[in-house]
Amino acid sequence: MTSKATTSQLVTLLQSSGASAHGLADPPAGWPAVLDLAADHGLLPALWAAMVRGGVQPLPPSLQERAPSAPISILHEAYTANAERVADLRDQGDLVLGALSDAGLPALPLKGLHGLLDQWWAEPAQRFMVDIDVLVASGHLDEAMAIVDGLGYRDLGTEDPEGTADHQMPALGIPGRLGSLEMHSAPLVLRRAGLLSSADLFADAVTVPAGDREVQVPSATHALVLAIGHAQLQDDGARFLRLPLRALHDVATMVGRGVTDDVDWAEVTARFEREHELTALAGFAVALDELFATELPVPRRRGHQWLRATWWATDHPAAAQRYRETLALPRALAAPRMARLHDAHTPLELTVARICHLARGLRRRLRSGRADTGPS
Repeated sequence: MTSKATTSQLVTLLQSSGASAHGLADPPAGWPAVLDLAADHGLLPALWAAMVRGGVQPLPPSLQERAPSAPISILHEAYTANAERVADLRDQGDLVLGALSDAGLPALPLKGLHGLLDQWWAEPAQRFMVDIDVLVASGHLDEAMAIVDGLGYRDLGTEDPEGTADHQMPALGIPGRLGSLEMHSAPLVLRRAGLLSSADLFADAVTVPAGDREVQVPSATHALVLAIGHAQLQDDGARFLRLPLRALHDVATMVGRGVTDDVDWAEVTARFEREHELTALAGFAVALDELFATELPVPRRRGHQWLRATWWATDHPAAAQRYRETLALPRALAAPRMARLHDAHTPLELTVARICHLARGLRRRLRSGRADTGPS
């Protein structure tokens, strides 16, 4: 079970390795809890990289086969699989960006792909990745999709019945290649466009060397806003009192590598203030300082209160789930969603649809015997 103690132990291991050349230290919370938390947040490869820096070596293949569930085996396997996937995704990023550039279509790598090209991580394989994100300038998405189709990319058949991914196309993949490609028309979901728009990113993009060519990438300021905004606002980390551990680790790494040296902190603050989301920014900054001893020069007002509430939610998962379900109800029962899911349009149809929707959710919960299923 996730707890503040487990979270703190994972962060300690990520930062100092918590191990010596003689073997793995046993975390007070126990390895199963730490590994589960690291897996939930995509931090197993980063944890293995930290262990190696502390002197840990992988088990010989014969021993690894006999102890596949040992922590050292799980971590090494996660890192090895991720290393292969990241190398393939980096190659695909070069392929896609090169083809778009050759066609004269403005495009920018986002998030993980941006970090790979801009060398945010000393060891690229420590950053867990399952896809690459590419932003295409407004009005050019259809052309860009035709180009990647010509490269062999095909729709992977992922579904988005909620219509939440209104800023990107369905995931694409090439048979035989690892991971997927997501083509974006905006960096964030449209309801968060005020925080950071496509026009913003292209206007302030910078050029970095990448292999045998140069590519444009978002500015450090916009990359930071995107990292925090995606974790705290798009993924609802701030609203639902969830610690975005991978984003915190990413930003701590960015600061340590000097990526944020050119960040315009006044602009970062102004963007979150404009969206009335300064608490989300402050909470992220306070968590980053408390967990990773990394300071961001942004306002901290109400950030400590947010982190205390988040720690409480971490240590009281059942109560936190009830809280999140309550927060999710207005959006779950919104008229556009009822119209999409139940073809309800008139006031009476909407009322009936909402009652039926809640009843169906309650029946599912009673059948499952669990209390962790929120509104669907």
